Amino acid sequence: SDCWYTPQAATTADFAPGSRLHWFMSGGLNLQVEHHLFPTVDHWHLPALRSIVEHTCTKYGLPLYTFDGYLCGLRSHIRHLSCEPSDVAQRAGTSGAGIGGNDAAATATIMSGDVGAAVA
Repeated sequence: SDCWYTPQAATTADFAPGSRLHWFMSGGLNLQVEHHLFPTVDHWHLPALRSIVEHTCTKYGLPLYTFDGYLCGLRSHIRHLSCEPSDVAQRAGTSGAGIGGNDAAATATIMSGDVGAAVA
């Protein structure tokens, strides 16, 4: 897919996105998906973007990876490092056919800044 946002969401993961403690201790880095989608937005605003990103990904069938905490994410990352490259590409949906879903419409919704359209 030519969409810039789709691989950002497909190759990053949030860790304990609902935890204010994780957010505070990491300086907002537990919200990696939102950080990669909106790299210039101050970390203070990332929790508010989380619900918009979650809704938009669900609406358009895009992947959104979340782990309950850092240990779950670390275990997943270690498993990821032990996989063959073809297995990783297949799980990430990057086998050349794209990730699927309506990523062009999702990109238009996110980039337009129309929060109402993203949540509607």
